[in-house]
Order: sequence, then C-alpha cells, then structure tokens
Amino acid sequence: MSSKIKVDTIENVAGSGNVSLGSGHNLVVPGNLTVDTSTFKVDASSNKVLVGTTTPASFPTRLFTVGDTSFDDTALEIRSSTGTTGRLYFTDASDTSTGAYKGGVVYDQTNDFMKFETNGGNERVRIDNSGRVGIGIAPDTTSAGKTLQINDTVINDDDGSPGYTHFTRNAYYNNAWKYIENGSAERLMFHGGTTTISTTSADNSGGADAALTWVNTLTLQRDGDISLNGASESTQNHQTGSILTKNLTGTSNAFEEGPRIEGSASDGNGLRHGGVGVIRTSGTGGGVTSGCGIGIYTSANTYAGYTQSRNNSLTYYFSSYYFAPYFDDSSNLGDGSYRWDNIYATNSTINTSDEREKQQIKSLSDKEMKAAKSLSKLFKNYKWNSAVTEKGDDARTHTGVIAQEISKAMSDEGLDATKYAFFTKDTWWESTDSKTKEVIKHKFKEDIPKDAIEKERYGVRYPELFSFIFSSIESRLTALESK
Repeated sequence: MSSKIKVDTIENVAGSGNVSLGSGHNLVVPGNLTVDTSTFKVDASSNKVLVGTTTPASFPTRLFTVGDTSFDDTALEIRSSTGTTGRLYFTDASDTSTGAYKGGVVYDQTNDFMKFETNGGNERVRIDNSGRVGIGIAPDTTSAGKTLQINDTVINDDDGSPGYTHFTRNAYYNNAWKYIENGSAERLMFHGGTTTISTTSADNSGGADAALTWVNTLTLQRDGDISLNGASESTQNHQTGSILTKNLTGTSNAFEEGPRIEGSASDGNGLRHGGVGVIRTSGTGGGVTSGCGIGIYTSANTYAGYTQSRNNSLTYYFSSYYFAPYFDDSSNLGDGSYRWDNIYATNSTINTSDEREKQQIKSLSDKEMKAAKSLSKLFKNYKWNSAVTEKGDDARTHTGVIAQEISKAMSDEGLDATKYAFFTKDTWWESTDSKTKEVIKHKFKEDIPKDAIEKERYGVRYPELFSFIFSSIESRLTALESK
C-alpha cells in the first residue's frame, strides 16, 4: 500500500504559497520523486535524473537525461550574469584540487568567448565572438575572416580576395598581411584549382604586426604545371605538366646562368653536385638579342689528377644553334668504354690548326718516313664482331687499319706508337653486381672490387694517321721522278 500527500491549495504559509519544512529539516523520499509526470523525475531504482521525459537512458552510466524524442528541440541552459562565466566541469575528485576540474567548458560573458580546458583548468581551445578558433593559443582578434589558429599556425579564408584559403604560420591578415611575432613566416594557399607555397624573403625583426610580403616559392597549377619561385609559363609552344623555373629577367643580353634542378653524389670522399638549368646565351647587341638555352652542370671526380675546382660547374650547354663545352678544350665526346656509334653530320669535323697554338714544328725523321711507308701498306677490309653477331652474313665490310699492327710497324722502326696521337689505348676495369648482374665499369683502379677484370681497347685517329702517312708521299714521288 502506498501513501501520498496531495496538496491542492496552500495558503498563508509564510505568506508565499510555499511548503516549508522549517530550518534544520530535510525532505527524504525513499522512492521515486516525480513532478508533473514528465517535468522532473528522480528514478530511485537506477539513480537517474530525468527532465522532460519519463524514460531513462538504457546505458547505466548515463545518469542525467534532458528531453524526449518527441521534442523538436532540446536545450540545456547554463545561465550566468553579465561579467561572469558559465561553466561545465568534468572531475574525478570532490575537493578543491586539480582533480575537481580536470576538464571543463567555460563561457566568458564579458568577452563573449567559449573555451575548453583540460588537465586542471588549462585552456586548450578557444572560440571567440567572431568565430575564430584558437588551439593552444587564444585566436588573434585582429585577423580577418573565419580563422583557425593552431599555436602560431593560422588557417584564414579571407584576405580581401574571396575564394582564397590560407594556412599560415606566424602571419595573419587585417587589411594587409602582417607578422604575429619575430621570425620567419610561411603560407600554404588554395585558390581556383591552384596550390601555392609561399615564404618571406627574410626573417622579421620588427615585432608583432610588422608588414609582411609573400614570395611564392612553389605553385601547383590545375593543368599540372609546377612553377618555382614565381616563374611564368612560356608564351611559345608551352606544354602543360611542365616544371617552370624562375625567369631570367632584365635588360642585359650577356651570358647568364639561371636556376636549375640539382642533385648530388658522395662516395665518402666529399659531396659532388650536378644539375640541369636554364641559361641566357649571349647576344651581340645592335639589335641581336640574347637567347635561351640549357646548361648541364657536373662535378669532377675526386680522384687525384682531376680539376677539383669543377664542382657543380657549368660544363656543357645547348644554345639554339650549337652544343658546346663551357670550358674550352676540356671535354671528350664519349670514352674508351662508352662510345658513340655513328655520327651523322653535314660537314666533317674542324680541327684547330693555328700556328700560334703549336710548338716543336718539324718535318718527319727518316725513321718516321720509313714507318709511314710501312703503315700505308696496312689498310685492310674487316667486319666488326658485334655486327656479325647481330646481322650474320649481312654485316657490312669496313676498310681501315689494325691498331696492334700499327704498334708493331712503329716498333720495327724503333718508334713507340703510344708517343703519337694517331694511336690510342684506353684501359678500364669491369665488375659484376652480385644482385642485379649488371656489368659495372670503373675508370680508375683504386678502390675497385677485387674480382674486377682489366679491359683495354686500342684505337686510331684516322686524320692524324693519314697526315703521318701522307707526309712520306712527297719523298716517294720525288724518288720516282728522279729515276
């Protein structure tokens, strides 16, 4: 049997219409406490408090429920006066230690901002009255737009140009870009399918709010172009998907090196660099303007005997009309172990024959005359081994000399063929990579694998050889005419 107290009308109780138990008395309700069915209910069996509903949550840890699924909107209101704060705290202690407010949500009525706290009241996130968000820092109130600031990193979608989104560090926008504090600043900007990374030309030393000018260091275009340092695409024959380097600008028509793509290599004996870049080829003036070419940059081998000053130096370059070494008389086209096959040209090669660049000029000796006569008899037909392997009987016949026979003919006259430029011998070493089975060629004997095999190849310079042989023709003709 249950007992109820029903009060329809209360009058003249302290003149207020209230029920008073008097000072020092408590109201103890051993069962459920209900106010107007669903307005307020304390469920004694589950220790849950319900407001606006009679149905407790199914989860045992959800002790406080506000509203019902039949409501269109439900709100929990924390009201405080102007100039104060409203707070919701999460604790694991009932005393006044930091455990009493390990986490919290605080609304500041004075400045109209909301903050989130953790670990004993330490502010972690703040949303100010303009919608700016600060994580680890209060958002900069002078920065325009809806901003997310993470420490000194700012996300800003308003710099006076609609459609732009900026991720910045140590920078904000308020009618103009400015620094938050001293130091460098960086920006990642999105706009209309374009992504741009920007920096500043120098670190700020003018303190907070100092003016800032961005330098666009890398831009990814919608069409696939990558622009470096603010470079613009070519107005002639441009292909999308290109890498654009900084333009060489100015009024000079003199030779100039531009930015390049660089790499490096090291074998433990020092870092060596190389790359490819744009160059301005010289004009002559008088209406003859400069051109644009490509430069190839290399570094010398660290082995003794090579010019060590050539480190990431311009070595070769292409202009509109020729391909040339940057250092005169310093580079070979090919190598004894890395040869070109055929050279197709309209004209023959041009060899320097300037008397001012020669010395020890003299006629051939008697021994050399005899050797030249012998060499003239050594011309034979032959086929290349590689051509026969590839083409069989279809391999074509060549005419020339055999270098070893030249060496013997010279030796027979007491002459050393290696002292003459028409005779060549190149040496290198080859090893095989144990994993890839690739044959690796080594130019120098030092520091090569123990199983490397020495290789050599003989050759001739035919123009020099013909000059040597032709020098004997005059004496032979004179001898014939005297008979």
